[in-house]
Amino acid sequence: MELLEGRSVAALVYERNGRLINVFVWPTQGPDKSPRAGSQRGVQRVDWRQDKIEFCAVSDTDPTDLEQLRLLIHSNT
Repeated sequence: MELLEGRSVAALVYERNGRLINVFVWPTQGPDKSPRAGSQRGVQRVDWRQDKIEFCAVSDTDPTDLEQLRLLIHSNT
């Protein structure tokens, strides 16, 4: 477990093309939310909400890799 913005979250770590991707996951009561992508100082991020779960994937990999992982997670939840 990790702390993110003061809350306990699960942290999953994936590897894609030699780069690590951290996916933080926590329960939420909010409605589903479409993906939002962004970057800051070379670090890419995509977050979304699905089925009462909030997801946030973060990495210095190519944004396409984050989107492919998001689609994989989305299709398996």
